[in-house]
Amino acid sequence: MGLLDGMMDKAKAAFGQADDASNPLMGQVMDLINQHGGVAGIAQTFRDRGFGSAISSWISTGQNLPITGDQLQSVLGSAKVQELAEKAGVSPDMLQTGLATLLPNVIDKLTPDGKLPTS
Repeated sequence: MGLLDGMMDKAKAAFGQADDASNPLMGQVMDLINQHGGVAGIAQTFRDRGFGSAISSWISTGQNLPITGDQLQSVLGSAKVQELAEKAGVSPDMLQTGLATLLPNVIDKLTPDGKLPTS
């Protein structure tokens, strides 16, 4: 869990959040990234599902391209969206909207040099 803990600390610090209670979706975002094998794994999932330009923009040092909740659902699948929503205690629509805002920013903060982490 060391890598996940480090990623969570970086993301929380970047957003000024003291704990998961301040944003119920933050924990789900970090779990999602971890379940895909880290930033590199989730990036590959996005590329495999046709959203490589979006994830590449989040990793780069430039402007983050937007993504919609529906696009996230097509990347993650409706079962995963439902699972994450239940864990966060929010509706699937709220989860999709929140992830569409939060995930690009978290990926961006976890890749400050515009490169995938090596570990």
